[in-house]
Amino acid sequence: MNEEPTSRRIAELRVRVAAGDVAAVAAFWRRAAEEGTPIVEPISGDETQRLVTFVFRAPGPLANVAIFPGIEHAYVMAQNQMTKLPGTDVWYRTYRARADLRATYYISPNDPLRSSDEEIDSGEEAAYIAERTKAWLTDPLNSKQFTFEPGWPAHSLIELPDAPTQPYLAKREDVPEGTIEREDLGRDPFGEGRRIWTYLPPGYQPGAGPYPLVVVFDGWGGRKLGVHTTLDNVIADGVIPPTVCVMIHQLDRNIELRCNEHFADWLARDFVPSWVRQRYAVTDDPARTVVSGTSLGGLGAAWCAFRHPEVFGNVLSQSGSYWWRPGAPSSYSFVTRTAPAGPKARQGDPYEWLTRQYEASPCLPLRLHMDVGLLEDQPRPGACPTMLDANRRMRDVLRTKGYDLQYVEYNGGHDSVSWRGTFADGLAFLLGAATRTRGALKGKS
Repeated sequence: MNEEPTSRRIAELRVRVAAGDVAAVAAFWRRAAEEGTPIVEPISGDETQRLVTFVFRAPGPLANVAIFPGIEHAYVMAQNQMTKLPGTDVWYRTYRARADLRATYYISPNDPLRSSDEEIDSGEEAAYIAERTKAWLTDPLNSKQFTFEPGWPAHSLIELPDAPTQPYLAKREDVPEGTIEREDLGRDPFGEGRRIWTYLPPGYQPGAGPYPLVVVFDGWGGRKLGVHTTLDNVIADGVIPPTVCVMIHQLDRNIELRCNEHFADWLARDFVPSWVRQRYAVTDDPARTVVSGTSLGGLGAAWCAFRHPEVFGNVLSQSGSYWWRPGAPSSYSFVTRTAPAGPKARQGDPYEWLTRQYEASPCLPLRLHMDVGLLEDQPRPGACPTMLDANRRMRDVLRTKGYDLQYVEYNGGHDSVSWRGTFADGLAFLLGAATRTRGALKGKS
C-alpha cells in the first residue's frame, strides 16, 4: 500500500490522544457530526487538489473497514482499507484528490477484500455483490446521499468545490413539464413484457413535427436519473429543440446490449419505424436521431449506430464498455432468457471488439459524444483492459478515422451521479443548434 497523505485533523487527534486528553475523541466526533464527512482540507500551495479523509466510528471490534469503491485504485479493496487510530473508535483513510471530484461511496466493514482483478466467474460475482450489499453502509455523518439501485443502501456522495456544474438536474418551478407515456410491448424477439416510457416535450403537437428522437437504453434507469427533467430544462433553455425521447427497458441487457446484431436489427427495422414513428411525429433523419446508453448501454449504442447509420446518426455513450469481446462473461446477469445471441466468440478473440470494427470500416456518417470517469481504471481479469483505457483507444480510433467526436473525461467513477450531468452535455453536442457548425464544441482529452 502506498504511503497515505496526512490529514491535519487526524494528526491533531493522534497527538491529543497520545497526551492523554480524554475529551479528544468525543470532540472529534462532535465536530465531524456538525460539519459532515468526509473531512475535506486544503493543501498549501496547491489549489487544484484537496485532502479527503473518510472516517467511521466503529460500534465494536472489526477485522477491517474499507471504502467502496474508493477514490484511488477504485475497486482494489485491499488498497482502500481504513486505519484504526490506536486507543480510539476512529477508523480513517485519507486521499489526495483533485478538487473537481464527484463520486459516490459506501463504508464496508469486515470486507472480504476481493477485487475486480481476481478471476471470479459471473455467478460468483453476482453472489458476491448480493452479499456485500447487505454489509455496505451509508456514511452516517454525510448528509449528501444518492439512491439508484433498488434494494441497495443509499450511496454517500462527495462533491469537491470544482466538480463540474450540473445545471439541468433539478426541477424548476418556472419550466413547463413534458409528459411521460408508458406502454408495455406484448412480445418481441427477445421475450415478453418490455416496458417503454416515451417523453413528449411541453406543447407537443403532431402537426408541429417531425421532432428529433432520442432512444435511451435501460429505460428504468433513465427514469430514475431524471432524463425527463433534464429534457424539460435543456429544451426550456434553448440548448436543444423540443425532442421526443423513448426510454426502452432491457429484458436482459447482457444479451441485448453486447453488440447483438439481432437486437440492433429489431430496433432499427421494426421498433423505431413500426412502433415509434407510427405513434409519434418524430424524424426519420438519422442526423436528428440519437441512440444513448451507459456502460453496456454505451457499447450497445455505438454498435447499433455502426450497424444502422441510416437510422441512428448520433451516439451518446457514457462509460461505454468498449473493453468487451464476444464470449466475455455476463457479469450481473441475474436473468437468463432464450433469445437471439450476439456475435460468437472465436478462440483467442481479443478484447475491444467493437473498436476494431470501427477501425476496419470506412468512416460512417455518425457524430458521437463519449464520456468516461478517470476513476474507471480498475484492473480486470486477465488481459481485459480497464474501462478508461478502452474508451481512450476507441476515442483515438474515431479521431484517426475522422469522426465528429466530443470526448470528455470527468473526475469520477462508473457512476450515475456523473452520467446524469454529462447526459445534458451529450445532447447539447449532438442536437444543439450551435453544434451544427463543426467545431463549435470541442471534446476534452
